[in-house]
Amino acid sequence: VAENARLYGEAQAQAGELAVLHEVGTTVTSTLDLPTVLDAVVDAAVRLSGAQQCSVLELEADNRLYVRAQRGFDERRWPTVSLALGQGAAGVAAQTRAPFFAADIEREPLPLDDAEAGLPGVTLRETVQRDGRRAALAVPLISKGTVLGAISVFWRQPRARDEREVRLLTRLAQQAAVAMAHARLHGASLRRAEELAALLRAVRTILGGLDTKTILESIVAEAAAIAGTPHVNLLLVERDTATLRLAAVAGSPVPPDFALPLSESYSGQVATTGLPVFV
Repeated sequence: VAENARLYGEAQAQAGELAVLHEVGTTVTSTLDLPTVLDAVVDAAVRLSGAQQCSVLELEADNRLYVRAQRGFDERRWPTVSLALGQGAAGVAAQTRAPFFAADIEREPLPLDDAEAGLPGVTLRETVQRDGRRAALAVPLISKGTVLGAISVFWRQPRARDEREVRLLTRLAQQAAVAMAHARLHGASLRRAEELAALLRAVRTILGGLDTKTILESIVAEAAAIAGTPHVNLLLVERDTATLRLAAVAGSPVPPDFALPLSESYSGQVATTGLPVFV
């Protein structure tokens, strides 16, 4: 009887786990909104692991992992948290492309826990101690061979490694990585469409026969929209003095007589060579 009860309990647990994975799979494949996808992922990770804290971190171009969704973190501090590759549970999982588990963080500190974790002057060790974390599990988010980030969960008591939890979070991470990749592509497509729309508006303004001042102001406004910055200067070459003179500006005010020598500035380099410069 006891054996039957055990088997029944295991079957019920497995059915619940499959239901959670199915639920999150349905959610992440039904939307291209990345925040919605990641919120569903952290909820599922907590339910599957029984952990008190969870985060989904995204790997950015600077090779740091940034928290994009979380449960159980300090609401004031988590937006500032970031980890280097190889730092903390998530950093190791992303770097090694494999699950990372720490049974007792107090006895075996997380890798690079003496380094800052996004907030100047605050180390990862201080963050872990403040939040009362004792055990951790992190799995990488990988899509088509590219590391996108990691999922990490934390418990407030030491615990032994559970291969079932590792397996479940790995399956969850596989679903999440595919959804993240699709959401990223969708976001890139939307940005590209917005950029093309801005260029089209600028061209229509130029071809509309408006006065020069209006045309230049329209160009800096559309350039700001394309670049995603409020600060844009448009300078025109003044051949007689070999300088660039301010013609239009968006954002911070610039003196109307502002000028740059063609030979002594990045803008001058662009104007002289006809090639873009990124600094």
